[in-house]
Amino acid sequence: MAPQTRYQHEMTEEDHFLLAQTLSHIQGMAILSGYLSPLYEHFYAGWTRISKTTTTNGNSTATEHLWLSPNAADHTRLPLFHNKQT
Repeated sequence: MAPQTRYQHEMTEEDHFLLAQTLSHIQGMAILSGYLSPLYEHFYAGWTRISKTTTTNGNSTATEHLWLSPNAADHTRLPLFHNKQT
């Protein structure tokens, strides 16, 4: 029996590496959502990280993170971040 996971489709460390390689070579903007981890801190060290504590479906708290690629780092240009109160 496979170990219990939170998600139906988990990424392997190699999957994360390949995604980071792909995202580091794009010319456009990229935003990656996830939880803080040493792997993400390593792969996205030059990216801007925005953090927000939120309530989960299970009524506990979690800190969600967005990593913005260098081309997306001026997030004031993105409608997602325009002066919304959450």
